[in-house]
Amino acid sequence: MFTFTESDIRGLSTDQSFTRGRRYYQSGAVRRLTLRSNLLTAEVAGSDYEPYQVRVALTEAGQIADAICTCPYDWGGFCKHIVAVLLAALHEARIEVRPALETLLADLTADQLRALLLRLAEDRPDLTEQIEETVEALAAQPEETVQASASYDPSRIRRTIQSAFCAAVRAATGQGDHSRGGYSDYWDENVGEIDFHQIFEPHLQLAYEPLDAGEAAAAAEVLETVIEQWVVEVEDLEDWIYEVNELALHEKGEELTELLAEALLSMDLSPAERAEWLQVVEAWDQTLPEVEIVRLALEQGWDHPPLVAVLQGRIPAEEGDVSEPNDSLTQIRLRILERQGRLQEYLHLARAAGLFAAHVNMLARMGQVEQTIEMARLHLVDASDFLALAQILADRGCMAAALEVAAHGLSQAGGRRLDLARWTVQQAEAMGDLTLAQSAAETAFLSAMQLEDYKQVRRLAGERWSQVRDRLLEHLQRVTDERVIPIYLYERMLPQAMAVIDRNPYSAYFEQVAKAAHMEHPDWCIQHYQQRAESIMDGKRAKHYESAIEWLRCAREVYLLHQRQIAWANYLNGLLEKHARQYKLVLMLRRLQ
Repeated sequence: MFTFTESDIRGLSTDQSFTRGRRYYQSGAVRRLTLRSNLLTAEVAGSDYEPYQVRVALTEAGQIADAICTCPYDWGGFCKHIVAVLLAALHEARIEVRPALETLLADLTADQLRALLLRLAEDRPDLTEQIEETVEALAAQPEETVQASASYDPSRIRRTIQSAFCAAVRAATGQGDHSRGGYSDYWDENVGEIDFHQIFEPHLQLAYEPLDAGEAAAAAEVLETVIEQWVVEVEDLEDWIYEVNELALHEKGEELTELLAEALLSMDLSPAERAEWLQVVEAWDQTLPEVEIVRLALEQGWDHPPLVAVLQGRIPAEEGDVSEPNDSLTQIRLRILERQGRLQEYLHLARAAGLFAAHVNMLARMGQVEQTIEMARLHLVDASDFLALAQILADRGCMAAALEVAAHGLSQAGGRRLDLARWTVQQAEAMGDLTLAQSAAETAFLSAMQLEDYKQVRRLAGERWSQVRDRLLEHLQRVTDERVIPIYLYERMLPQAMAVIDRNPYSAYFEQVAKAAHMEHPDWCIQHYQQRAESIMDGKRAKHYESAIEWLRCAREVYLLHQRQIAWANYLNGLLEKHARQYKLVLMLRRLQ
């Protein structure tokens, strides 16, 4: 059902959020865990009276695609409530599976759907405004907008952008009607981010399609209209709305201007046409600071002397100077050169700009295998670059070269080598190179400390497993976090697993370790179960008393399993006496007698 791991959750959250989320999960704060197709929802008890609502979108493969929560957290990564829900989904079987909303609505007629909306709006008046905004946004992006750029309508583009922009701002700010004269100056600290992608994507498609088809002039014409309207809308934003959306505005501005720069560089502009475009760009300068890349593209074109020398291969890589403030314009030029089939110039520019991954990848696509391997050995440093190159070589049927590149990457590369290692395991084993497959499997295991990689090493090691096992377990002893627990459980190394739990008392693996240790280490299990229950009861966290009772039930199970009924009775009586004034808790404790 789910293919993501705790490591994935860690990577998508801060250390603090992960630790707190794990505590929330362990305390039983996650409720109503429901799966509808690829949408996981749940409630999480928090500091507010109403529980927080969490929604997790999953890919078809069961990975995490996106997640949102109704809490105000906005400091990077997933909040603790999302972490708690994801941990609950991984480690609990109490997930209610329901049909997807699309399935429920599939057989309803238009009249039934209309009646359903009206009934919901009647019961929930707050939905009426959301329905209005959604209808306006849909009307602002009709299917006719995405059509051949040759017949695009500039005035229609302006109107639809304006309408969608207004609807998006109202949705983000929670305000009512908006007039053309500007937005309300009412400050709302909970203002949301504006979805600029939804506003502009239909219109940008009108530029992407002709650009890919070699019709750069048509793409530039569309982009000029889109950017002009963008400038108008941004100038109308109140300062407080602009500040909240500053990063998103910058990112969208970069996308628009880089796409226009690519369209202009794809055209054969005369000096007069360049001058006209520069005048257009100057008019946008104050509102759109990202326009500098367009100005630079127009000023340099393709006849800038240092650039000409580089493209002709007359300047060695270490002396090349394309006079650009960043890599963006170089990347644009490389896309154009590749699209136009100017591959030798592509190689010269990529190397002169120090973009060695792009350089070797193009060499591989051109079939220059020996030179590809030589350049990769000399210049690639990151594992992801080695993986990309190996995949290109494999797709071209050069498997021996692909494995040579992958093996060198595993021995030399920095950064995260896990993906490269796992890819190499599969390809090397398929080619019969079991030595490389085993070595790559060990690298994968040491990179992520995951049980599946450990099993892979065992399978590939065969008769040599005992020696390999000792080496891996020796390395495992130097790791202190909870990733190693599944391997210790697999090897029945319970004391080692318990020691990790002692260092990480809120580990999501605690229940697995405790259940495995019931027979051999009852005192350890009882102590941990009771500590979890007592921390809730002593803190008088009434909302979580049910979780405390569950931990006590687990403790009772161990007591009875080892014929220690008297010790259990004495402990329970002590709890009843200690919490005698907490009527609700006493009633729950008596159910354990």
